[in-house]
Amino acid sequence: MIDWSKPVRAKGTKEIVRVLAYDLPRPMPVVVFIPSNGYMHSHTKEGRASLSGFESPLDLENVPEFDASKPGRQRNGRAARIVSVNGDNREYPIIAIVETENGKEVPNFYTKDGRDSWTCSEPGLDLINV
Repeated sequence: MIDWSKPVRAKGTKEIVRVLAYDLPRPMPVVVFIPSNGYMHSHTKEGRASLSGFESPLDLENVPEFDASKPGRQRNGRAARIVSVNGDNREYPIIAIVETENGKEVPNFYTKDGRDSWTCSEPGLDLINV
């Protein structure tokens, strides 16, 4: 079963999707936005992209939990070097040195599950294990 309060991705592409709704009153009550192609797509509550039962690359699953004790990178593929997992900020205790678009390294803060501290940022800045 999908936990809609946690990040969700397409199984086939591993791309993070934005969940727009998950409780609409219809057979496919979940609506997600797929950033790579700009489309919205409907799914069942179980995350299936089809009512027929056939598997699809667009079927959904929760993103695996981030483990700060293992090597990581940003979801967008950029390098991230974890330097602390117990920083003073209770909400964002993980400190990592991350690579910017222009190749420079800057410090950034993350929640214990690897979510980026910029609440308006896209999921590509979150940490994942490699």
